[in-house]
Amino acid sequence: MSTILCTENSFHSSISKHISAVSQGDRALQAGNYDTAECIFAQALKVAIRDNDVCLQGLCLQGMGDVYIRRAINRASNRGRQVTKAAALYNAAMTWAPGDQHWKDVMVHRIKYVEKCFLVWVGRGRQCQVSLPYSNDLQHKARLKNIRKECKVLLQCTEMLCDFSTSGDPTKSSDVKNKEANWVEAVRSMFHTTAGRMKDFVRQLLAECRETLGQPPCTYAIIGLGSMAREEMTPYSDFEFAILLEEEAKEQHKKYFRNLTSLLHLKVINLGETILPSMAITSLNNFNSNDIEDNWLYDWKTPRGFAFDGAMPSACKTPLGREAVDGKPALELIMTPTEMASLQEKQALAKEDHEHLSEILSTVTWIEGDKRLVEDYQGRVDSATPNLVRKAVITLFHDANKYQKDINSIYKPGFQYDVKKEIYRFPTLTINNLGICFESKRNTPWEVIDALRDNKHISEMGAHNLSVAISIATLLRLQTYLAYGRQKEGVTTLPVLQPKEQKSGEQDLLHKLTSPALLMRFYQTNIPLQIFVYVSVMMSVPPALIKVHPKLVAQFLSEYGSSEESATDEGSIEVTLAGSPSLLENLMSLVKTLENPFRIKPLAFSQAQSGNGPSNGVGQNPQAHKNLHKETETASDPENQPEYVERIFQMTLFQYSLPGNVSELLGDEFYCNSDLLRGLIHFRLMNYKEAEPLLRIAYHKKPTRLLHCYLMTLQSLGKYAEALKVTEEFTELHQLSFDSCFSLAHLYIRIGQFQKARAACLKSLDTLEINFDAELWEILIKLQLADISTNLGEINRAKELAVEIEQMTFKTDEEQIKRQPLVILNIRFNLGILFSSLGQVVRAYSWLQKTIQMCNTIFGMNVAHHITASCFRELARIMNMCRDSDYNTALWYGDLSLKMIQNNLYSDNTYHPDVIKSLNVLFDIHWELDNNEQAVKIAEQALELAGKTIGINKTNLAQVYTNLGKVCSDTGSHSKAIWCHEEALRIDREHYHNKPSGNTAVSLEGLGIAYWKAGNYTMAFKHVQEALHMQEDHYGKDTPSPNTAESLRLLGFIKKDMGDHSEAVRYLERSLSMMTEVFGGRMTDRMVETIQTLQELGWMPK
Repeated sequence: MSTILCTENSFHSSISKHISAVSQGDRALQAGNYDTAECIFAQALKVAIRDNDVCLQGLCLQGMGDVYIRRAINRASNRGRQVTKAAALYNAAMTWAPGDQHWKDVMVHRIKYVEKCFLVWVGRGRQCQVSLPYSNDLQHKARLKNIRKECKVLLQCTEMLCDFSTSGDPTKSSDVKNKEANWVEAVRSMFHTTAGRMKDFVRQLLAECRETLGQPPCTYAIIGLGSMAREEMTPYSDFEFAILLEEEAKEQHKKYFRNLTSLLHLKVINLGETILPSMAITSLNNFNSNDIEDNWLYDWKTPRGFAFDGAMPSACKTPLGREAVDGKPALELIMTPTEMASLQEKQALAKEDHEHLSEILSTVTWIEGDKRLVEDYQGRVDSATPNLVRKAVITLFHDANKYQKDINSIYKPGFQYDVKKEIYRFPTLTINNLGICFESKRNTPWEVIDALRDNKHISEMGAHNLSVAISIATLLRLQTYLAYGRQKEGVTTLPVLQPKEQKSGEQDLLHKLTSPALLMRFYQTNIPLQIFVYVSVMMSVPPALIKVHPKLVAQFLSEYGSSEESATDEGSIEVTLAGSPSLLENLMSLVKTLENPFRIKPLAFSQAQSGNGPSNGVGQNPQAHKNLHKETETASDPENQPEYVERIFQMTLFQYSLPGNVSELLGDEFYCNSDLLRGLIHFRLMNYKEAEPLLRIAYHKKPTRLLHCYLMTLQSLGKYAEALKVTEEFTELHQLSFDSCFSLAHLYIRIGQFQKARAACLKSLDTLEINFDAELWEILIKLQLADISTNLGEINRAKELAVEIEQMTFKTDEEQIKRQPLVILNIRFNLGILFSSLGQVVRAYSWLQKTIQMCNTIFGMNVAHHITASCFRELARIMNMCRDSDYNTALWYGDLSLKMIQNNLYSDNTYHPDVIKSLNVLFDIHWELDNNEQAVKIAEQALELAGKTIGINKTNLAQVYTNLGKVCSDTGSHSKAIWCHEEALRIDREHYHNKPSGNTAVSLEGLGIAYWKAGNYTMAFKHVQEALHMQEDHYGKDTPSPNTAESLRLLGFIKKDMGDHSEAVRYLERSLSMMTEVFGGRMTDRMVETIQTLQELGWMPK
């Protein structure tokens, strides 16, 4: 099966040009060297992806498909896996390289050929029907599409039942609670219906398989796992399932069901939604290799949807399971109920795999076959309750530590969300494990919550709030998948600007959540739940002890209650929870009772270190005193001390990572409506106007933890003076810290008090603590010092700092980027601004482009985040300053920046200073394009908005007057133009305290131009010359700078008009030489104009 050539159409004419790239692989294939051929095609595919060569990608995928079908034909082991990989590669070839109809026909032929070959092999010795035509696969696609359409209609109906943006407090209003309850029921019903329809879809595929292969040789049952079993399934979810066989089943019976699974897999692959990494093709994605280069393929082209669970070792929840690899035995999920139930106890697998798989297999749902087998299996699993409880408790410990960092995601304003990892997983996992712990295990999370309520483990209101959180989490995931038409998890609450056109092959823009209020309501329950679980874990038994002493499970579940335990013959402990007090109520009561629930930890830590007794700081609750005594005894025990001290340390870290008091983030009945929590959620959603009054109230209650969030909110609203006042008050009341010094420096720079800013920077360096990220904070401080030096005219010092900072930044690694993305982002952005202010436009452009790339990763492409907007504005300013004729790109950047700010940040009555900045940049671009009418409109709009803008920077206001002066000069209003420029100069001199600065030089130059156009050449020369001297002092006399070159050019023109041609030539020659060096030999419009003027003056190039 060699590469097919066809030149009768343009697509295959294009393909024929790439044959040489794959001919070597094709020759190896013909010679039967399958491993060599696969390697050649895989390497060629890597090159094709790098070069974005779609035709070559299609040929390479086709070639790899040919390799796998040839292996299967030549009786390779595991034929079923070989043919499914071949089918997946052919489907990928058709998706990655759409091509023309002939190419599609070739791929369809290969796809059906794979199925025919498979049926020939499995049909030997028995009657087997022929392969169904490809039209049958298209019918499957159409049915799945209809299920999704129906699901979308159900979702739209559900969304209309409750408007969370106008909802109130369900703990105080029965109307609100009833509306939410009705909405929860609708969500629950929607997922029940969706799971049912997906089961019906699978049954249809299974029926076709049975019709093709013949009837099963023994009694069986197909059981759904994962999201299907929990009724959280979407029409795009992976399909996890297993097969139960009667207890008398033989090995030959299993062979039939292996073939059934492979044929079903082929049908699912032919839906075109199986991504290649899920097939675990080792030449593309070797999940068993420690070398990251061996797992290189990312399939962004295939719309990931309904597909078998992936074949990577961590997945494999399908009947064929996992192959033997790296000492781990093969495991397939075609078993009798007894065999499958034994996986709850067996340690045959590596421990981590076993724990995960046994948990998945504990919740199942019937799809088709004999229901008695399912009931038998479920009964055997339920009989292993103590073992399930032990695993659930350990999982709670694990998840509490794993997801506690998500609480701090509220410190990441505007970051895109991963709806699956950040929103969906924690509440669903926690509810499932709590159900097991309290013997309230059910299939769906809603049923678990109902059981916990019915068994009196949580209250009616607690059950309501948990049901709302679960419903929001599952609904947001479904809503996101439907919006993308695939499994894709990234969402944002910020506006997403739609491009004029989207190029083919580009990844989707982020989905904007239609109702951010859903997230507000979700966090009001999920954050209290996360903190509760983490606190309960850290205040109870270390997880390692549970594995040794099962009786400690009861202590964890009811630390202050009684539990019954009885020894079995083997000496283990059987835990029963009948009559024990509620875990949730007990720990909530404990946390609410203590003045500071963490205070016992530092005290015990102190005692463990120094031997001193603890002081009394836990309030008057006798149970709290009893707990403290018990904790102290544990800390005193030499055997327990190391692990205990580690827990104390982790708890202390967690305490200080939380903003404000824990009691303000926990709430009765898993619902918190405090000013603090609502303010933080608005902060995360970048609703700064709503966040500001709430955080102000919370800040005054607990200023030591909220300074960062509150200050960032004030600054984002442009309230720099108020932010400075808060910071100064904070430093007077509390010990001076690095954070407060750093904030003071930033705010002093904002308002132009540079000497105070420098003092604060130096103080922040003194208070900087040595930790993982000390170098990053040192870079930020030095960036502030460089900014200060630039504004004070200390250019040489600024240049030295810029070089030093750049070298330090080059040393940052990927771990630091993951750990401190916002810090790295700010470093890159400010480094770009620094180089721009120093006239080093190439370096500035490079760092700003890196910032844009990072913004696209963190916030999402085209998402209206203020940092992204600032980057585009600065790129527009740099490109306009370079004057290299690419004004259209500069204008595009400027427009995008303004749209992002207007779409995201501010209300109709007040405006942020960044609006004025963007308008000023747009004015300059339109001015350079001789778009005078548009430039006039922008200048007038900027002046009008300046009066409504909170916290406008004086330099931006000066720029507004400069722009108006330009307008007046061109319209002949010379007196008004001179007044505008004088006003701009006055503002700049006042702002910089009469010291030289780059902005003051620009204002001087503008005033000189106004005099020049008015015909007053003497005054024009005086002011432009003063600007030149200031530029030379600022950038260095012999240092090439576009601003210095422009001043020299203007002086040449003025001297020409004054009749001093020799001086005119001298200035123009210097300007041309500097522009040539600045722009790297590129010929710009300004350079052409300068050469033409020199030629008019009789100049001859040297």
